[in-house]
Amino acid sequence: KPRLRFMGRQMSRRDFVRINALGAGVLALGGFGIKELLNSSLAKEVSETRKLLGTFFTIKLIETEEYLAKTAIGDTFAEIERLSLLLSRFDQSSELSLLNRSGMIEAASPELLGVVQKAKNFSDLTGGAFDISILPLLNLYADCFAEGGSPPSEKSIDACKELVNYRNIEVTDHRIQLRTPGMLLTL
Repeated sequence: KPRLRFMGRQMSRRDFVRINALGAGVLALGGFGIKELLNSSLAKEVSETRKLLGTFFTIKLIETEEYLAKTAIGDTFAEIERLSLLLSRFDQSSELSLLNRSGMIEAASPELLGVVQKAKNFSDLTGGAFDISILPLLNLYADCFAEGGSPPSEKSIDACKELVNYRNIEVTDHRIQLRTPGMLLTL
């Protein structure tokens, strides 16, 4: 049975035709809105919330087939969980946590390499206003407010700023190295 690809996923011709027919039907009805579609009971809103990457994610889909929406939501959360195993600073077994602990990771995943390289590019574009090496300073502020309810001293801030500089992140084909001991990244 031939399979088509749509948005990176394989689907049967029947599914492809059904999606296109629904889209054509919406257009034929003069831009029939999502609200009207929901009210007509042709489609349902399917929603799920999970805690991942230190925050809450809610995914909502409008779909005529509830099982398709639940499958798509499940697949999306699975991909977020997969990326969390690589990119989360809250997961001590993630690649990012390993990089932060050791200052270097030799066989970094393409995902971590890509995110760090893109972050460095954004840092260049913003003249350093965006900098993923800001974690030592964030930790300093969090610790000072948690312990005494006040901001850190200027001396502490200045010492911490020595650890914040995206230019000291070295990215090669398979390796990421933090060239200043004590540097920490947050994505």
